[in-house]
Amino acid sequence: MEQNELKVSAELYQLLKDINKLTRMKICFYDQNGIELFYYPNKVCHFCRLIRENPKVNAKCIKCDMEALQEVKKRKQSYFYTCHAGLTESLTPIIAYNKIVGFISMGQIKTPNAKITLTEKFDENLLNDYINRLPVNTIENIQAAINIVKICAEYDKIKTFMQDSSENFILKIDGYIYQNIKKIIDINDLMDYFNVSRVEIYRLFKDNFDTTPAKFIKNKRIEEAKNLLVTTNDPVNIVGDKVGISDYNYFTKIFKKEVGCSPTSYRKKYKHH
Repeated sequence: MEQNELKVSAELYQLLKDINKLTRMKICFYDQNGIELFYYPNKVCHFCRLIRENPKVNAKCIKCDMEALQEVKKRKQSYFYTCHAGLTESLTPIIAYNKIVGFISMGQIKTPNAKITLTEKFDENLLNDYINRLPVNTIENIQAAINIVKICAEYDKIKTFMQDSSENFILKIDGYIYQNIKKIIDINDLMDYFNVSRVEIYRLFKDNFDTTPAKFIKNKRIEEAKNLLVTTNDPVNIVGDKVGISDYNYFTKIFKKEVGCSPTSYRKKYKHH
């Protein structure tokens, strides 16, 4: 499972149904790229479906949605706006481990003092009928509903990550260190790569390897150095450089401390000529 993938549990889906019963608001989930994942109860209300049949109006709707998405990405917090037709909409980021993993859209409603304004021509009787069907709610009630859904969605994401993290972590950490072994790897690099907090990185290393990130990386460098010493004819300083320890004296010192002999002695003992 990709760590930025937003999945929806049965419990979360039931929550959306319950909130819709209380608020009559349409709720839609998007992935981190703004692609619609699912919605409840309908994709668009009767009013929006009617006006979106007009290509010019539909273009305005899309423009409103895209502008709101960019605004939320920039703010990283809920954004309320009035669409071109006068309905109230909201878009909220779902954040897990400091990264946006999706969005919640709630709206297609009228606030108590809303004015529905359209310059395009529609069947007046049908339009008025659909306007009267629109749910009426306050910004405060919308925000309260968003807070509930947001907390539950982020918990759902974190819970899934916690269930899968150990398996993914063990599979990925060796590959990451091997690919970057010539570089300096610090805790911030690991936080960025695995998209988790500092505390979570330390927990993962402790739970899976019973050590700290720094010690684990050092051990991997030493293991790779041992391999290069017996499988290549590279000078000791080149071996050190290849495993990310370019200082010859420091490489020799920590190698001897961890292995019990110098790199040269290790090569003489184990390399088959």
